[in-house]
Amino acid sequence: SNARPIVLLTKKPEYIEAEKHKMEVFLGGEASIYKADEIFAYEVCGESDQIGAILPSTGLQVLMTDMLGPIGMTSGNIHRDPIMYLDEEMIGYLPEVDESEMKGIEIPPDASHIARTATLQAGEEEKPVKVEQKKKGIDIKPEKIEKYEGICIDFMLTNTRDIVAPMDDSIVQVNLIHVGPMTKEVVQYVRRSIGYVPYPIILERNVDGEVLGAGGDNNTTFAIGKKNTVYMSEHFGGLYNRTTLEQRRRCIERMENLFNIRPQKVYTDLNPEYKSVIDGKTKVRETATLERPVSLVQRQHHSSHVLSVAAENDLRGRLLGIVYDGNGYGLDATSWGSEIFSCLLNTIGDESSLESEKTVELKPYILRSGALLPIKMIDGNAKTTLCCYLRAAEERQLLSMSGLNRVLNSLRIDKSDYGMISAYLKADIGIYYSSSVGKLFDAVAALLGVRTDNTYGGECAIMLERAAMRELNRRKEEEKEKGIDDNDASELLLNIIEPQGENEIFRMDQTLLVADLLEKYVSNVEKSNTEEDVQRMREKLSLEFHEALIEATVTVSDLVCSRDYIQHIALAGGSMYNRILLDGIAGSLERLGYTVYLNKEVPCGDGGLALGQLHSMEAT
Repeated sequence: SNARPIVLLTKKPEYIEAEKHKMEVFLGGEASIYKADEIFAYEVCGESDQIGAILPSTGLQVLMTDMLGPIGMTSGNIHRDPIMYLDEEMIGYLPEVDESEMKGIEIPPDASHIARTATLQAGEEEKPVKVEQKKKGIDIKPEKIEKYEGICIDFMLTNTRDIVAPMDDSIVQVNLIHVGPMTKEVVQYVRRSIGYVPYPIILERNVDGEVLGAGGDNNTTFAIGKKNTVYMSEHFGGLYNRTTLEQRRRCIERMENLFNIRPQKVYTDLNPEYKSVIDGKTKVRETATLERPVSLVQRQHHSSHVLSVAAENDLRGRLLGIVYDGNGYGLDATSWGSEIFSCLLNTIGDESSLESEKTVELKPYILRSGALLPIKMIDGNAKTTLCCYLRAAEERQLLSMSGLNRVLNSLRIDKSDYGMISAYLKADIGIYYSSSVGKLFDAVAALLGVRTDNTYGGECAIMLERAAMRELNRRKEEEKEKGIDDNDASELLLNIIEPQGENEIFRMDQTLLVADLLEKYVSNVEKSNTEEDVQRMREKLSLEFHEALIEATVTVSDLVCSRDYIQHIALAGGSMYNRILLDGIAGSLERLGYTVYLNKEVPCGDGGLALGQLHSMEAT
């Protein structure tokens, strides 16, 4: 397409074998028939079973690929910082310029270049570059350059055209959903940015005046709209620092001027610590006047995910929303992330008749009807998260003292570290309650020895999915060879606790699931004779975990739909990028006769949050 997005492609089996062999050769093994020297470097995509491919989109890229073949590319930015797009900013990271190599190259005579050239010609020692552009909000401090002086940049390719809107490449993937003998292809936007922004999203109904949706703080985008047209911004990553915030503010101002939109309503998340929420409140305060008031509307994180699907598919009436992701601020001030909502989209609820701890929105009427059973948590890596689950299992006597010691030894968790985490949890120091699917994936990845830390967003979950995919593909090959499905059903179950009163909801017991998984893992490790047996067992249990979560989700969803007379179901949240999870949940629900809807033009993760925030369910 003209958009030229990065497309996530699945590596062929022989490519994965070549990667594995290359690592064996590196460790001293013997060469074989695999052309291990023809694969990409490990750092390109690590252990992922996918690789991102992008077609050349400029004349220069065409010339380069014609001459060199495939090229590994990455964005020009320091970790967690936005893209560098100004010559003046990048030049501070370059080695000393040799003027003899610059013959025939015309560089615009800006002040910084003139000063730099004069310094070099005079033979003086060059000082760290400090560029101040008040208009663009850029201030490169000398200490920043010194901090990253080890960055390897040999040269910079530039031209005289200014970059007005710096953007990351867009990323898409094609997921498969199996419904009986039929297979549906679903295109998902992982990142909607260059090539798609600022093409409008046309809705079937109008938004409520001129509006701004602030989005969230992770994988953040914002949206502005009027009438039935919504313009989504480019991807900004996480709002971790002042530089990213400044770039986002400039982009809001640029898009408002470009489309002549002056927001009368600003929609934000509920989390009071989100920088996007603080910025949204500031915008309301600074732009509101007596003649033209501006109001603030806050929506719960996961209800916005559901409404983003409803907006794109023009859904009305009764709807079940399933939202699985890393976290989101809940109405009860806990961390949500496994929500099953019963929605009545065009009905305004009576505030006096609804329990506040269960109700997410009064307009539209969105009721929290199912979720994981929350556990006490402290922040840390995946191994810390696993220790929180172990502590929860210990408190419920799902693990004996001897069993706990056996588990700690098997997982190589230091007893003093576990003791310290337990003490914090027991004393309620720095704790919060979590019902997040993302945290559950982190804990299981650490438990099975797949990953113990996230060096990039969602790494533990991605590697757990990859392990499960290997077992799933192996199972399919065995079924194809034998011609029948003789695989045993998963013995792992996610127990469902049905509501016992009006104020309770369906709960899925994640602590019991982790305890059962622990028992299976430890007992199998003790029986395994080789590392290959352990690896196969990890993959088998990874798939069983996915299947247990899918089965429980489908069961709870069916119960809620039967209770509330619901036929249509929306799936959203970052966990729905998981190929096994999406296929299992969507395929199973459609086989039961439900109609399943997904995001079509925006990401199902936080990149599509802003669209759901500003979606109006009022009839137009």
